[in-house]
Amino acid sequence: MNTATKGQEPDSAPWYTDGLRFGCTASGRCCSNHGEHAYVYLMEAEVRALAEALGMDEGEFRRTHTREEEGWTLLEPQGTHCVFLGETGQCGVYEARPIQCRTWPFWRENLTSPEAFEALVGSICAGAGCGRLYSAEQVLHIADSTEAWYEGELDEFPASAQVGTAPEHFPPRVAPREE
Repeated sequence: MNTATKGQEPDSAPWYTDGLRFGCTASGRCCSNHGEHAYVYLMEAEVRALAEALGMDEGEFRRTHTREEEGWTLLEPQGTHCVFLGETGQCGVYEARPIQCRTWPFWRENLTSPEAFEALVGSICAGAGCGRLYSAEQVLHIADSTEAWYEGELDEFPASAQVGTAPEHFPPRVAPREE
């Protein structure tokens, strides 16, 4: 899998070689529409998990909470925010939340440059630059896994690629050097 973020030469060091800090502040701002960032894409496994979490059958969940567009299943927002966002900024389906939500803010489009990260993440989220330090390897693992998930290359999403997962669960990106 390509280790570069979009617009970066393959195998070159990312701009965030010292890692990136992020800590969720539960503001709910990432769960609100921001121009073109108004959709939550769902894969079949996510539809099943959300339906189960809500005690609904898949058909009912699809009719109530999704729409199909250009081959994608999209979570239907409620006005300008996610239908599952509570009044206090808490996710009402946290344990079953979609991969897109589990991997914020380490999406390829957010990682193209420091300016992109600030514009797409820092301008929305007070947790950008605060909290846990994610190494460049961890950030790339999350971004790579997210892309592979939505390209249908993974049957199961790795727990190690979810923001908030303990660092000891992240696999190394490169084999250790032999001494």
